[in-house]
Amino acid sequence: MSWRGVQQASALAGVRANIFVKGNAPEVLSRTLRFGATGTLSWLEGETIVIGTATDPYQPAERRFRVTRGILEVIAEHPGLSVVIITKGPLITRDIDVSRGSIATQSFPSTCSLITLDRDLARRIEPRIAHAGVESARFGATAGSGIDAGINCMPVLPGITDNPSDLEGAGEAGV
Repeated sequence: MSWRGVQQASALAGVRANIFVKGNAPEVLSRTLRFGATGTLSWLEGETIVIGTATDPYQPAERRFRVTRGILEVIAEHPGLSVVIITKGPLITRDIDVSRGSIATQSFPSTCSLITLDRDLARRIEPRIAHAGVESARFGATAGSGIDAGINCMPVLPGITDNPSDLEGAGEAGV
């Protein structure tokens, strides 16, 4: 969508790449939705736009570049679009105002991506990702603002995070 590369690197994968910011993504989306091919909005009718399937839309660089926020603002201008945001980043709470303002005319849920509630294990696997306590606060802020919120248990690492007990208590913890 708006990022290429992965800054939120995994300790297991040993990946660290540069971020290439597509700063004009909101403008391109706006033009496409406004002036694109005949029926651009009609082919989206009944479909869901999912943001965050390939890379997290709330990487640390988003704080500076605000590309994801810009995209959400464009989407908010088009009632009836259904959008889901998947993120590990606590920065999503910054954009609650855009999402909340669109609830009356759009489906705008957000999903926390959580690997485990075990803080030590999570920090070893994903050292740059917010721990479960931050996830809990983010989930609570999002759900408390009237936005549908959910949990994705991912990534599941066989033999490391695939035991159901790794996420026991997530509901009670507010995650």
